[in-house]
Amino acid sequence: MRLRLPRMPRFIRKHAALFALAAALIIILGTAADAFARKDNGTFYLKDISGSREALNGVSIGGELSDGYQRTAFAIRDGRLTSNTHLNEQPKRVQPFMEFWTGGNRIPGWIYMAQIDSNQIAISSYTANELTGLWLISGKTSVNPQLEYPTKNKPVFTNELPYGIAKIGDKVFFTPPVIAGTKGTGTIYELTFYDWVLEMQNKLANYKAVPVVEYSLEPEEPSEANGIDVLGLEAVGDKLVLLSAENETLRIRSFDSASGSLLGEARLPDFRLNQMASDGDSYKPAYKAESVDGENRLYLRFPGGPQLLLSVNLSNGVELENVARLNLEDSEEEDYNSLTYMRERNGKLYVFRTTREQTDEKDLPNRLTFPWHGYVYAYDDSALLYQGELVTDINDDLLELLNRTDNGGFPDDSVRYRNFRKISIP
Repeated sequence: MRLRLPRMPRFIRKHAALFALAAALIIILGTAADAFARKDNGTFYLKDISGSREALNGVSIGGELSDGYQRTAFAIRDGRLTSNTHLNEQPKRVQPFMEFWTGGNRIPGWIYMAQIDSNQIAISSYTANELTGLWLISGKTSVNPQLEYPTKNKPVFTNELPYGIAKIGDKVFFTPPVIAGTKGTGTIYELTFYDWVLEMQNKLANYKAVPVVEYSLEPEEPSEANGIDVLGLEAVGDKLVLLSAENETLRIRSFDSASGSLLGEARLPDFRLNQMASDGDSYKPAYKAESVDGENRLYLRFPGGPQLLLSVNLSNGVELENVARLNLEDSEEEDYNSLTYMRERNGKLYVFRTTREQTDEKDLPNRLTFPWHGYVYAYDDSALLYQGELVTDINDDLLELLNRTDNGGFPDDSVRYRNFRKISIP
């Protein structure tokens, strides 16, 4: 005997689309109503953790906490916090906070890729098509460094090859980020890219890489590290900045990009890479960097035991202005969506960063529901003057996610879930 399921009433079947639309409107209106309720009753204040707020005098730290429904603009001026919430007329997708770091060479408007091809390093450049937004190859070139690598089968580098790329105006430079033990002479090349037409016509004689700077790969003092780890190449104004690890120090050298002459250098002690650390603090070689041409300054961030933050002034040689080693609390961790923003102002280093509470959960959706924290720091002469927490109700969004019965998405959904964006320290 065949079982028949009860049929849906004809009226409901006929108007099913209307019922679905009504359900969607209820969800949207419920979310909007929640945003409206939070507009005037939200939590937003600065809680002192250590030091005095006087360290924030003379500086402004601003940004916004926003999603597709609302935007709370905030500013900390002279240690006083103000905020204002604006509700959007219609939900809209907002861009996540983008840290304008290079490192791995995310140069605004360009993508560079590099790979080993026989004895050469092949480099390709890509630009975004203005109409489609797709990344299209714009040129390619290669270099043939005369190096003897310590690994016989395949060369191993300290960082990915694009870490060795820097761009100044229309000029592109490259140095291989070699590991300690590499034999030969380190070289910074100026690259000339060609397109596939020239390649087909075999007219590449004038497109060879030109050496601009040569530097030794042997440490000035013998050590167990047996060489220099080249971390990467950065550009600030018309200067090239070479980063390397040598004898448990971070070495920063500045070169004139036209003449190749050395303009200055500085060293940071107590700097150990993860793969050669024996005890104490150590850092991962995959750093992040941000250059500010108008300030003639380079900001560096190294993840590690403590996170290492540096502001480097290149106006006259190389000066390490402030060095901050930020330890996470035992209950917190860096998240893939965390941000760190810093600026040197009035002789002090100001930092805004977010972290997520730590969890042993391996399931990603569960890990993403753990609370966020936003912190403000002030350093002077590498000493911590002030730390405060920007206390908000951002984590209420995560409670909503845990209790949703529909498909609530992930917490990085920029329409439903708030995040810090547009951080600035002008």
